[in-house]
Amino acid sequence: GWYPSSLRERSKVDEYLDWHIARIRTPCTQIMATAVSLRVPSVRGLAQLQWASAAILDAVAQIEHIWLAPNTPYLCGSSPTLADVAAIGDLESVEFLQPDYSNNPRFIAWRDRLRSRASFKAAHEDFWPIIRLMSG
Repeated sequence: GWYPSSLRERSKVDEYLDWHIARIRTPCTQIMATAVSLRVPSVRGLAQLQWASAAILDAVAQIEHIWLAPNTPYLCGSSPTLADVAAIGDLESVEFLQPDYSNNPRFIAWRDRLRSRASFKAAHEDFWPIIRLMSG
């Protein structure tokens, strides 16, 4: 399942989810809110977008070096959990910015593994046209 039965594995998922709220959810939400409000560009809006974009790249680097241990395909172990679902859901929402993740090969491999899952494709089939539209 998405939430492991082992208490040790659950604690790792819970630890990630706590980290996720501050390090990924907050800047992703800021990016989406700013992107929607930028129909009337403002210096404040552009500054918020720059801050949030930098925060996302920093968080992805931390995912690369802390959460994705070498030879571990998912954030909390050998199979996807709620941690992976939370991370990929938020990070996919800012793909319209076309962030440069080239310095994070483990992150890219993790993202590609999740994107290749049938459940991911089904969940995002209506979402990707919106991202492509926002990418301009």
